[in-house]
Amino acid sequence: MRKITALVFVLSSLLLASCASNGMIPGKSGLQMKSIYQEYMNLGDAYMELKKYDKAVTYYELASERKELYWTACYKLAQVYLKQGNFPSSLANYQKLIKRDPDNSQLKESIAYIYGQTGDFSSAIQVYEELVTLYPESQAYLENYIVVLISAEENEKASEKIDLLLELFPDNTKASKFKEKITPAEKKEASEESSDALSELPVETAVTSD
Repeated sequence: MRKITALVFVLSSLLLASCASNGMIPGKSGLQMKSIYQEYMNLGDAYMELKKYDKAVTYYELASERKELYWTACYKLAQVYLKQGNFPSSLANYQKLIKRDPDNSQLKESIAYIYGQTGDFSSAIQVYEELVTLYPESQAYLENYIVVLISAEENEKASEKIDLLLELFPDNTKASKFKEKITPAEKKEASEESSDALSELPVETAVTSD
């Protein structure tokens, strides 16, 4: 109920701002237009909280037409597209952002996540290699890197990184689960020979977001 009340308030504010912009008050039009675009942003946030992602996209796109709100809207569009599972649109916005802020690790992590989700493991591996090198203290980066390596069937490298994970973080609880997911080469070959049909099934992949 609180979320819906907030949305009604934003809609009412937008209506009032729109009506006021039709007035003939000298020096006020610029401020009123800025207020309208800020209300678009607020509406996008309200719909995002309500998980009405299509509506959120509509208002973030409107807000992005205002120069000073463009980059904030771009970031929020990247997020909402990601929540929708619209990976191409999300990636396009994150790539705009990373060009503007190339050292932003959170943007890089989001890009790596999208690469992993779309099966572009080589690109995901490249980004995670950079992240774990720059931030060796990050357990989450290393764990996600291992997940991508396993998904890409880079088992030897995955095993090395699992050993590194235990060395750096001895109390890590995920290492044993990672080891279970690595298929020994000889077992994999036997499985492939015994069932050609099985090899044709799609392989689902996932990257942890923790």
